[in-house]
Amino acid sequence: MITYPSYLPDFKTSRIQSQNFNSELQEFRREITSRDYGVQWNVEISCISYEQSRAFDKWIDNLGNQPFIKSMRTEYGVFDYECRFIDGPLEPTEINNVYRYNAAIISDRLKTDMDYIDRELVDRYKLDASIIDCAINQNWPEVL
Repeated sequence: MITYPSYLPDFKTSRIQSQNFNSELQEFRREITSRDYGVQWNVEISCISYEQSRAFDKWIDNLGNQPFIKSMRTEYGVFDYECRFIDGPLEPTEINNVYRYNAAIISDRLKTDMDYIDRELVDRYKLDASIIDCAINQNWPEVL
């Protein structure tokens, strides 16, 4: 899988939300399930020099329609995503030697080991561990 190069500019992103959430439970479900389906982002890529713009163009030409891995900041933190351009990037606009590309991407968050841990199971383990700790360390009769 191709990784987005670190020498190219970062994406300025805005996520397209297509769902309305009316309760905390729905928001919690969105947090858990949003890892499992593609999210569409509008992105702006700002190259600060002509050379950087040419490097970005060359990378896009070599990429074609293949997916790539990119780290992006979300409301839950910075995560790696598998991304694919679905619209653009088209020719840049230049303002004061800054070349701006606009595009749309679709992305799927890559799974980490922590994604496979059930939150409820971890919380129950912590509760059980604290009860056992209290029983052994505080309530256990001293052996003489």
